Amino acid sequence: MLIMNGTSFKEKAFKGFTLFSIAFFVVDLAYRSINDINYLTREKCILYRMLPKAGFLFFEYFIELLMIVVVGIFIAVLLESYFSKYKRFFPKSTITAFLYASFLPVCACTAIPLIKYMKDRMRLRTIITFIVAAPLLSPYIIMLSFSVIGVKYGILRIVSSCILAFFSGVVVEFFHERENASQPDIDNVLIGQAGCDACNSQACYLNKTDIYIETYEMFKKVFPFLIIAGVVGIVIEYVAPVNLLVKHIIPNNIIGIMLAVLVGIPVYLCNGAEVLVLRPLIHAGGFSLGTAMAFSLASTSVCITSLAMLIKFLGRKLTFILLSYIIIATVIIGLAINLIV
Repeated sequence: MLIMNGTSFKEKAFKGFTLFSIAFFVVDLAYRSINDINYLTREKCILYRMLPKAGFLFFEYFIELLMIVVVGIFIAVLLESYFSKYKRFFPKSTITAFLYASFLPVCACTAIPLIKYMKDRMRLRTIITFIVAAPLLSPYIIMLSFSVIGVKYGILRIVSSCILAFFSGVVVEFFHERENASQPDIDNVLIGQAGCDACNSQACYLNKTDIYIETYEMFKKVFPFLIIAGVVGIVIEYVAPVNLLVKHIIPNNIIGIMLAVLVGIPVYLCNGAEVLVLRPLIHAGGFSLGTAMAFSLASTSVCITSLAMLIKFLGRKLTFILLSYIIIATVIIGLAINLIV
């Protein structure tokens, strides 16, 4: 329902949900930081102790995830609404995109919605570099890497992340331009819709300065993909693929690296959680730095949730190309590190 001279209940409700999500995001980040709560120490969380496992996973993969995505979309809309006129502040190359992303403490689910609003100001390779680099590095992850595992791992983490993110943009843009050489309308392919004049979305008829309505319109389109991602994420939690790495000796060769990559991709790890997973695997499990790096890159650059969102924003084909590149590049990086170090 749309009320031209007022605000509908639905719009008010979503505005309230957006503001609540922002407050929750800030409080949750502070709570986790103060109490040192991460993927491996979730049992310290008060909700983990209060709820059964199924209830906690439902909260983590549906409620919390929805709020994080709302915050990401809201930030993207906010940037579009208030900072689009300052184009000089947008990264103009893959190098600056990597540097920008490395200083932002955001996960892939928060960064991916920026695709829609960055597409008119940056090349596709710059956008892809940004969203791949964002979950790979942040000041906290860099500090954690050096302090928990060591200087050598920390340096390799930065260099490997740069290589993976930089060439991800080059590869995706190459296939995109090759596929659409005879179809100049890039927006239709990237976002899956034509411009405002051709669509029937409510947002086309609303005041573009209303950031909450724009956030709502984008969230509606992403919501089905989040539900699918949440279901798959919970299933993977019960399968617990990381236990394969913990309980079994993984060879430090191409087979071991490929297994580390295949285990890492579906796992929901972010904000440096994979570094804490790797510490005992390196010090007690005999993981080589190459195998460890392959797991780090695979488990943070993409996950089930981010893949679902990428399908919405990039389309199935470009998402498949990006995932294939990450798998192949991560295996090659892991092998190279094992040979050199």
